[in-house]
Amino acid sequence: MNAGLRGDIVIGTVAARSFKQHYANGGTLTLGISDQFADMVPLFAHHESYDDVHLYKGYDNWPAPEDAAYLQAARYDHVFNAMPRRANELTWWIAEH
Repeated sequence: MNAGLRGDIVIGTVAARSFKQHYANGGTLTLGISDQFADMVPLFAHHESYDDVHLYKGYDNWPAPEDAAYLQAARYDHVFNAMPRRANELTWWIAEH
């Protein structure tokens, strides 16, 4: 089950590298990490594929009110939710694969 854990954060660097190559002329990318994984921030603070790292408050209930306020103030063009909710959390893969 994808729980947004450390391995998921690390493997996201592959997609981040592709994004930065595709949008080399001006695209910016902010990595959002749940504050329960704050110890991971030093690994990405100066990563070539990320322009910024933001710790967010919500995890199971993302975005928490603080996260929503941050996103609104940041005025991002796109926000990718790495943990979207599905109608049936236990058997989502049956419908999607």
